[in-house]
Amino acid sequence: MAAEENKSRNGNKKRMRLGEYLLREGLVSKHDLAEALEKQKVTGEPLGQILIRKRLIEERQVYKILAEQLEVEFMDLFDLKISPRLISLVPEQIAKNYCIMPVKKENDLLTIAMVNPTDTFAIDELRLSTGLTIKPVISPKTQILDAIMKYYGGVIGEALKLVQDKDTGEEELYKDTDAEDIERIRQSAEEAPIIKLVNAIICDNVNNRASDIHIEPSKGECWVRSRIDGVLHNVTTVPRQSYRAVISRIKIMANMDIAERRLPQDGSFRLQVEEKHIDIRVSTYPTMYGEKLVMRLLVREEAFFSLTELGFEAKELSAFELLIKRPYGIILVVGPTGSGKTTTLYSALERINSREKNIITIEDPIEYEIDGIAQSQINPKAGFSFANSLRSMMRQDPDIILVGEIRDLETAELAVRASLTGHLVFSTLHTNDALGAVTRLVDMGIQPYLISASLIGVLAQRLVRIACPHCREEVISSPAVLEEFKEDIERFKAEGLDYRFYRGKGCEFCKNTGYRGREGIFELLQINEHMKDSLTSEYKTPQLRKISREQGFRSLRENGLRKALRGITTLEEVLQVT
Repeated sequence: MAAEENKSRNGNKKRMRLGEYLLREGLVSKHDLAEALEKQKVTGEPLGQILIRKRLIEERQVYKILAEQLEVEFMDLFDLKISPRLISLVPEQIAKNYCIMPVKKENDLLTIAMVNPTDTFAIDELRLSTGLTIKPVISPKTQILDAIMKYYGGVIGEALKLVQDKDTGEEELYKDTDAEDIERIRQSAEEAPIIKLVNAIICDNVNNRASDIHIEPSKGECWVRSRIDGVLHNVTTVPRQSYRAVISRIKIMANMDIAERRLPQDGSFRLQVEEKHIDIRVSTYPTMYGEKLVMRLLVREEAFFSLTELGFEAKELSAFELLIKRPYGIILVVGPTGSGKTTTLYSALERINSREKNIITIEDPIEYEIDGIAQSQINPKAGFSFANSLRSMMRQDPDIILVGEIRDLETAELAVRASLTGHLVFSTLHTNDALGAVTRLVDMGIQPYLISASLIGVLAQRLVRIACPHCREEVISSPAVLEEFKEDIERFKAEGLDYRFYRGKGCEFCKNTGYRGREGIFELLQINEHMKDSLTSEYKTPQLRKISREQGFRSLRENGLRKALRGITTLEEVLQVT
């Protein structure tokens, strides 16, 4: 009899509205319930949330009742540990949009904690996104929001809470310090909240594929920004009272002088983030509001790409591979800072590296270690410059030489001499395009006939952002942008090529930027016999340009447009970088 009464009571609970059940159980008064229902009519907010906010009932109690009414499992997330692999199954934007959290996976069954387990739109989107069967459970909203903050890039926010709870009492961002003050800052830098905040900033940026982290003070606050796919994004702000401790913590890690804040400094350290080994280069620069600090993140596991992964068009790739297998001559890779020149050079060396060849490099600095290659770093303070190292290097019986950059006439002359005596020389120059490298060498003082005898190829490059493959859609570009590419598009039409343009509309995968990742666009100038004759007789840039065109040379913009036609990037991106 008691069992039947219990069953009847439970059945009534499932059929009852939440307000009726709470009233029957004496958990709320008629007056309070009436007020809450009137509020619900105005705002449309769930009744349970109104009662919780008014502190008329505990949140866990409401959700336990809802679990029984909806016949779903109630799950408490308070002490639950969720693995990063489980988090990676559900995109951040979906978790935030629907207030949900993945909590368990068994074979093809993914358990999801939800505020509203009857939300079929959320369940359907999860099923499509993950390819798994979804089992909804119900959990308190605040617990789900806390979990989202903790596991989805909320690591910095969690660390900032600890820092904000600890007031150091420091008010000035930038002031003279004595020995006692330096020691106090050092102690602050070694405290757990500061260590956790610095680690959180680095880990969050590594996980978001950032190449650089900027920590920069201003008049009122200190900004943390990250460069992702070549673009700077605001990440967070560091409290005024913690700014110097954060800077000092990073300087200690990089073996830099925390007492010196009036002069620029450089340092480095290594860190492991999950399964990635990160080389971090640190640079500080004094400003009127304090030291600006930049960290360059170099992921060793992502250091090398095969040449086929860099973004070459088939024509340029085939020609470049032939060039790097030549026995002697100079090959230059040109472009502005941050255009991927070093990555291309390392990829080229990886392709031709073998035990039969003696390859020596001189770099500033050494960005990645390459097995089987003798790498050296310049040290101007000790008198070890590019030019001095090249002289010494020639006595090491090299087959292939990499000079990090040709910066002056002396280095250029030594590189030319090395190539003329049977060595293959790789180097870089800061010029806008491939033909500009020839002009730059002439301006440095290298005679055109020496360039003709030594230079075998110039590769110019830029990096373009890749249109997000998850949200890419066909678009009609603006007339102004199409006008910029008018000649190239007409040529494609004449060749019978169809053209369509694409753009990412923004999604959780690309953090609503429309882009995800970058790859190179290239132009390759090969110095053939016809060009050598032109260089030797009378050097003129227009003449070289005409000859290169006749030989099938394709510009950066043309190769960028070809990528846009295939939906790899956008016309706007190509226009911006070329």
